[in-house]
Formats: sequence, C-alpha cells, structure tokens
Amino acid sequence: MKRVAVLSVAALDALVAAAVGLAVCLIPAVVIWIAQYGMAGGARTPWQAAGDVWLVGHGVDLTVAVSTRRMAALGLPDHAGGFTVTLAAAGLGLLTALVAARVGRRSDRAGHPWAGVIGVAAVLLAVGALVTTTTPGPAVFAETWQGVLLPAAVGVVGAGVGVAYGRATTKAADRRRWRLPAGLAGRALAAVRLGDVRVRSGLAAAVRGAAVAALVFAALAALALFVSLFGHYAQVVGLYEGVGSGVGGGIILTLAQVILVPNAVAWSMAWLAGPGFAVGAGTVASPLGVQLGGMPALPLLGAVPRNGGSFGLVTVLVPVAAGVVAGLLVRRRTGRAPYAVPTWLGAVALGIGVLCGVAVGLVLWWCSGGVGPGGLARFGPAPLPVGAAVAAEVALGAALGLFSARLPDFGRVRRLERHR
Repeated sequence: MKRVAVLSVAALDALVAAAVGLAVCLIPAVVIWIAQYGMAGGARTPWQAAGDVWLVGHGVDLTVAVSTRRMAALGLPDHAGGFTVTLAAAGLGLLTALVAARVGRRSDRAGHPWAGVIGVAAVLLAVGALVTTTTPGPAVFAETWQGVLLPAAVGVVGAGVGVAYGRATTKAADRRRWRLPAGLAGRALAAVRLGDVRVRSGLAAAVRGAAVAALVFAALAALALFVSLFGHYAQVVGLYEGVGSGVGGGIILTLAQVILVPNAVAWSMAWLAGPGFAVGAGTVASPLGVQLGGMPALPLLGAVPRNGGSFGLVTVLVPVAAGVVAGLLVRRRTGRAPYAVPTWLGAVALGIGVLCGVAVGLVLWWCSGGVGPGGLARFGPAPLPVGAAVAAEVALGAALGLFSARLPDFGRVRRLERHR
C-alpha cells in the first residue's frame, strides 16, 4: 500500500474514533437538554457539555467557575469561587488509543508506520483544536494547550504501541530490524555484554515480559472488580435508588459509569498491589485498612470494600502471579543456552518488574485526579508508591518464573506426535 493511502486511511480511522467518542457524550447531553431543561440556552449548550466531557476523557483539565453563593447552595466548600476537574474519564481516551493502536499495527504491516502515526496525530490535533475553541463558556472552560495537544498525544501513544506490537508479532524475515542510533551511546549499548549475551537482548526480553505482566495484572484486576461489584450488589442498587434519577437519568448515569470503568480497573490494580487508593481527601481504601468519609453517590463506588485486615495482604499474590506468568513465557522463549545464565535471568526479572511498575504508575497517574473542591480534590491511588509496590512484586514473580525448571517445547512435542 502506498504511503498516501496509509496516511488517508489512518486519518479516516482517527476521525471516526473522535466522532464516536463525541457522539457518546453528545447523545446524553441532548437528552438532558431536551427533557430537563426544555432546550434552554440554545443548541450550543449540549455541544459544550459533550465537548468538555470528551476533553476530560483525554486528560484535559477542566476549570469550573462557580460563585461563592452557588457553591454554598450546593453544599460545597468555598474554594475561591471555583475548582478544577483533573480526573480523566479514561474510557474515552482508551477508545481513541485502541483505534490508534489498530491504525499503527496496520500501517506497520503496510510498510509505512510513520504515515499512520502522522495521520492519527494530524486529525486529532485538528479535532482537539475544534472542540477546545468551540466549547468554552462563561462558567466551564478547558486549558487551551491541553485541549489541542493531549488528544493527539493519546493517539500517538496508541499508534506507537500498535506499531511496536506489529513489529513484535511479525516474522523476523518479513520485518525491518530495529536499528540503534549510530552514535557512541548506541554502539556502546550494542557492544555491552553480560556473560555471553548482549544487554540489548536482555532489554528486549524485559520489555516483552513487562508487557505480558501488565496485561495479566490488568485482566486479574478487572476480574477482581467484577467480583467486588457482585459482592456489593446491595450497596450498588441502594446508591442507584438513592440518586432517584428516573429511567432516563439512570441510563445516562450508567453510561457515565461505563466511561469510568477503566479508572475503576486501575484503582483495583492499586488495591491488589497493597497501597490502595483514595476516594476523597483524607481517605484510604487498601487491604491493610479502610478509612472512608462522605463519598459521591456514584453507584460504581459501592464496590469499594468497607474493611481490610491482615488477610487482605493475600491480594499481593496477584501481581506476583502476573510476574510468574511473564517469567515463564520469557524463559520458554529464551531459556536455551547461553541465555540461562543466572546473572542474566536476574537482570531480566528486575527489568520486567521495573518496566511493569513504571507502566502501571503512568496508568494510575492518568486515572487519578480531582472532581471538585475540598475533599473532592483527590480521587484515585498515588502513582509512586503503587508503582514501586508493583515493581517489587512483579520482579519477585518474574524471578520465580525465570529460575524455574525449563518448560518443555510443546510445539516440538506435538510435531513429534504427528510424525509417529
């Protein structure tokens, strides 16, 4: 496929992803505008609300200017006449990143990976600029530079992951080799050896293992979230009934919570790692103990466990198990001599833990923030302690997997059985 065609298809996919994300926000806004406000304020009102939510979903800070009298009427503490929403509704950003990853993988297979990345970045820059310049109002407005750049940054990261995945899953004979920089640092890294192997091969193994560990950990955290929702079914239903939003409002509330599911999965990872997360200033929810104050009446928060205790520490076995899976897979791929030297395996296990901890910490940083003034200014885990805990736990599990007995080559066993 020609470079121009790859660029055009990537731009079209990015445009569709942005349109779908905006539609998900716009449809509920139109329903509320018609049903509750009688179309007051003009047709621009629902577009402003939808655009603001879409920007927040991509990590853009949203400033809400509210008078002191209005904040007092809403029962909110006086916060200099307003506050800033910094909690990203990660579901919208995840949608953009997944589409961009698909574009990156496809453009890499077509032989023009940079064309796909450029196409995604250009379209999202234009959409971000359009939404940012057409949605500010007298009371709610977004940071201009963030609104322009952050949606494109989400798309570029997603496309880059897609390109890397395409390279990793393509046969060696059919892909271009990754080339180190031609400078002194690149040549030195290529020449450094640990035992009989190059450091570069260890870095590749650590990256593969960290990706596996992070994905397994995220899947187990999502399963833990589902179990917690099922176990706290009565609290979740009680919060729905307490809101009293009716059928239409319930549908919109459910849709808003679907957008926040990736945030909840990230918070579940923080719980399983041990440090836990906050649901307001001065609160903590972790396996070691739970100290909660007044929380927003969001049914999804009904899944937050109300007690901890020493038995809760068993949850740290989940990231350890994710590290074991990563270590076993890396060992099966590179467990042959000369890669089985203990020093090399230990370095790879440490690299898997550190890279996985950094990745989880970045995700938690993205999925945490504030939704209001005072006690509402802190929601989510602290990225640094959780990332450090994940790094240590995953590294331990990866070491267990890497230093275990060599796994049999099941593919070879099946081939031998067929020959018999």
